[in-house]
Amino acid sequence: MPPRKNIPLGSIIALYHAQPLRWRDLLITFIPLGLLVLSPLGYGVWRSYYGYTRFGVAAANWGLPWYILSAVGSIPYLLYTFQRLRRAHLWVAVHAQGMRVHRPRHRLQTFLWKQIEGLGTATTQNTFLLWHAKPRHSLTICAINTTPIHLNDRLPNLPDLIANIKAQVYPHLRVQLREAYQAGQTLYFGILTISKRGLNCKGTTFSWSDIDHVSVEKGRFQILSSSGKKTRVPAKNILNFELLIELLEEEVKL
Repeated sequence: MPPRKNIPLGSIIALYHAQPLRWRDLLITFIPLGLLVLSPLGYGVWRSYYGYTRFGVAAANWGLPWYILSAVGSIPYLLYTFQRLRRAHLWVAVHAQGMRVHRPRHRLQTFLWKQIEGLGTATTQNTFLLWHAKPRHSLTICAINTTPIHLNDRLPNLPDLIANIKAQVYPHLRVQLREAYQAGQTLYFGILTISKRGLNCKGTTFSWSDIDHVSVEKGRFQILSSSGKKTRVPAKNILNFELLIELLEEEVKL
């Protein structure tokens, strides 16, 4: 069942919009570019009319090169327009009691904070010798009764959005996870699950006594068993990663 649109969420805290579409964009960008694309077409029509009226049917195709030029110019114009419309439809609003997410080709989705069950985040940066690319961020939101929502740097200030959502979601999730763990339930963190019996990773189960150490190295969560075997998984595939580390340190005492 898709999230309802009319859930009251209280006052808005922050709005993250990929690229709002305003009237000034129409006046400054779209209309001038449209006229630029159509001007060869208009000139071609005049050339065809002039040739036909002065020299007959044989000269009626004088405007053909200008028609082609206008058609070729319309391709990047239409692609740019399509891209701008897509960016205009990508936004996230953070409210006091929840959030709204709107993405291209998707319905508006509305969530209360208590409906969000997991957050997956990742930051990657390509390097070559002394060259360092700009860090890239991603966010996955898992909520009740809906498919995961994936966001990336197409949305501006994504790290700030991630921090805002964590500040709202993690406090109540932290309490729920600790209570569930102490009650003996199995907790799901994406590709990892933990319980009082141990940790399961990619189908392999480790009892707590078999785990010597856990760490994070180069974006990977690493499990070192007492036998010396290392198991690594991408940290980006683990939901609520910070809460998992807290549980391992405070409850499991790793």
